[in-house]
Amino acid sequence: NGCIVMAFKGNNACEAWINAKGNNTVSIRDSYNFSSMNDNGTGDYTFSFTDNMSNTNYCAVGSCTYLINQVPRHRVLSPFAWNTNSIRIVSGYTDTTADDHEVVTLVVFGDN
Repeated sequence: NGCIVMAFKGNNACEAWINAKGNNTVSIRDSYNFSSMNDNGTGDYTFSFTDNMSNTNYCAVGSCTYLINQVPRHRVLSPFAWNTNSIRIVSGYTDTTADDHEVVTLVVFGDN
């Protein structure tokens, strides 16, 4: 009938999302299935899940934004450590220069 069905819970669903403040004093603005955020250093964050993922083969995509003179600058965000209880990401200006960002967002799809 031309309809697309999306899973809202269970396999292949959006299992977690977060909108976080990644500069100065880091904090979680809003989230689903994330319990905490750890600042590991410049542009390096670990987000812990409230309910663990069933394996480490999930998909994580995100973005980060930095304002310069009130003009948003979009930067690079890369997940690099997938765990069942957390995910670690690095964000930066380029692929070799980590930097803190005012807005860090992440969405996780997989099996919970």
